[in-house]
Amino acid sequence: MENSDPVIDRYAGVVAVLDDARFAVPPAAGGPPASLAWLRRTVCRFSEGAEHGRRRTIVMDALDTIDPARLRRRARDLVRAGGDPYDVPFLALGEALGVTDLDALARAVPAAASGYLTGQGRDDADAAVAVLVRLLGPGPDEVVAGRIAVLLQASEATAALVRTALPYTRRPESRGRPVEDVIAEVLRYDPPVPAMRRIATEDVQLDGRTIAKGAVVTLDLRAANRDPAVFEEPGRFDPGRRERPHLTFGAGRRPCPGTGHALQLAAGVLEAGLSDTGLTGTGGHGKEGVR
Repeated sequence: MENSDPVIDRYAGVVAVLDDARFAVPPAAGGPPASLAWLRRTVCRFSEGAEHGRRRTIVMDALDTIDPARLRRRARDLVRAGGDPYDVPFLALGEALGVTDLDALARAVPAAASGYLTGQGRDDADAAVAVLVRLLGPGPDEVVAGRIAVLLQASEATAALVRTALPYTRRPESRGRPVEDVIAEVLRYDPPVPAMRRIATEDVQLDGRTIAKGAVVTLDLRAANRDPAVFEEPGRFDPGRRERPHLTFGAGRRPCPGTGHALQLAAGVLEAGLSDTGLTGTGGHGKEGVR
């Protein structure tokens, strides 16, 4: 039996792990109400089983009230009005969720997001979560926590996508391409979140080897997205490619519930600078998601 924690770097292997309930997300410990630890313990991201399903539905219900195309146009307008392109995703989303004090939101979200994924945030992370509870409440804990989580994901993952994609919008391969195609290829070629982790809840046979119970499995999304068994010339940046989808937003049991909204937010931010890049845009009237 292998004792070292494994790394899965092939497309088929990553898909298999993501679709297998024997591989669970690392759990989060709880904490006092309206704290960072409370938030992590109350959201779907760090949950499994029925608890995860219930919390995921709460998030999807909240997102279903928001038109992604309108979100895209609002993000574009905020950037053109001088908004920070890395703050605009969560500001536009917060506004759509009914937050009126955007200044307080702009201060609280980065502080809370600093420890959302790891549990170890800035000194003011707990206070920031308490502010977000006030801004996004009142309501049941899981509902308020789900709304906060949507904003923290926009602050972390969507802002990271914008940051990663900006240099690629200026590459020769991107000129004349729809912004959606460039975003899709950036997500494959250079994923802003390059890896995921899962914990084996029992001994599992995978690709001819035994993964021991308790092993922390790293899913190398960057490598899987460049698997030559799936992608032709995987090391070439090509916004026109049409192979199977990248794995950056997950797959199997737990795909990202906010994919369409995240893509539209990123597209809106990038569209604000189209005149400098040679990209083309659909103005928020085109695809809701990319692939």
